[in-house]
Amino acid sequence: MKKKLTTPAGNPIRTLLQIADDGTIPGQKIIIDGSTLQSIDASNLIPGLIRYAFNEQPIEITSAKANPASEGATVVISGSGSFRLTPTSVPVTLTLTLIQGNVQALFSYTMIGSTPPPKKW
Repeated sequence: MKKKLTTPAGNPIRTLLQIADDGTIPGQKIIIDGSTLQSIDASNLIPGLIRYAFNEQPIEITSAKANPASEGATVVISGSGSFRLTPTSVPVTLTLTLIQGNVQALFSYTMIGSTPPPKKW
């Protein structure tokens, strides 16, 4: 039986990622590997995501800031990161939600900023 994590603010995602109730993230960096969210990833989907979408490299978000716990159970982290299609860091928003005992992770990478490049993709 899995041990329930209850701090900070009773949110296991915040506990595992060491996010304070005010949204502060130690060192302004989040690293998620195959075992980071293991205790709340009952379907064991995060390791596959890392294997296929991130070339088996940990997911790293720098200049990371999270929403405060007072905004609800969903954890929203914004910062900079990269994945296999981006050679450099781009703005990223990671939304983490617990749904029926499983963690749902939605990554949103901004590939083209507010000003599109002169040559279209």
